[in-house]
Amino acid sequence: MTDSNPCAVRDARMELLGVSVEGAVRARYYENDPFFREAATIAAASATGNFETLGSMLRKFTLIVFKPDAAAGDAVAPGLAFLRAHGLMPVTGRLIRFTPAMIRSLWRYQFNRTSPERLLVTDALLCSGPSLAVLLRSARNDDLAAQRLAALKGSADSSGPTDGSLRGLLGRRNAILNMVHTPDDPASFLRDALICLGSRDYRRWLDLMAQPSMATDALPSLPRPAGGLDFETAVAELRAFAIEGPQRRAYEALTRGELPYEALAGLLRATRDDMAARWHATIAASYLVPLNRPGVDKLI
Repeated sequence: MTDSNPCAVRDARMELLGVSVEGAVRARYYENDPFFREAATIAAASATGNFETLGSMLRKFTLIVFKPDAAAGDAVAPGLAFLRAHGLMPVTGRLIRFTPAMIRSLWRYQFNRTSPERLLVTDALLCSGPSLAVLLRSARNDDLAAQRLAALKGSADSSGPTDGSLRGLLGRRNAILNMVHTPDDPASFLRDALICLGSRDYRRWLDLMAQPSMATDALPSLPRPAGGLDFETAVAELRAFAIEGPQRRAYEALTRGELPYEALAGLLRATRDDMAARWHATIAASYLVPLNRPGVDKLI
């Protein structure tokens, strides 16, 4: 498939790839999104240009990413058990390492409203170690796997009801320590998979999806970080870390429940050479930083 007939390609991508959650809003952004356009083109080529075949594949598969805080909270095993109980079966998995560029690409249409402080903490958390990306196949024939998983995932808001959601089960701590990421629909699944995996492993996943029957790979283990997820414990552990000079004021601000941008940046700089101390600084900060710029809505 090429872009020689842009209107036909756009219509096929937007309609047959299942862009229906936010409809025209998502389609408007994805039409010119380089990650989605590349991901959809590669996927269509893997299905020998047959959008009907591709659409059928995409109804059955989706992606979940267990982030470093999921490992710290011993959430991977119960998370996978939850998925299996809801008919979403792991097929294969890969350890991935986020970079700041990947983070901004993946959440491009949500982080337009994110505060600078939240970006710092998100970078520190997701770049602290590997995450586990898992390809899931729905056991149901009449399913939109990505949209069903998005509904099962639950809110990142720790003050909201659990309602039997995945995040409720795993014990989300705050909007940053929310354990998992999933795409909202098949189009986002393609986009997210390309960003998370890179083109080589993305193509390998597409080849697996096209197989009529598939063996399940053993999933790699997600290494546990150097600490837990509790605010008080993180602050106590930082107390034992020798923060000297100007950065001492940043730690003292944290203990008062205050963490403006410069203090946060200073605290992360002061702990960058000690993995345990940096983890504790990241966890403590996740409870304090402002999340979003006031009055700004996410794009999608």
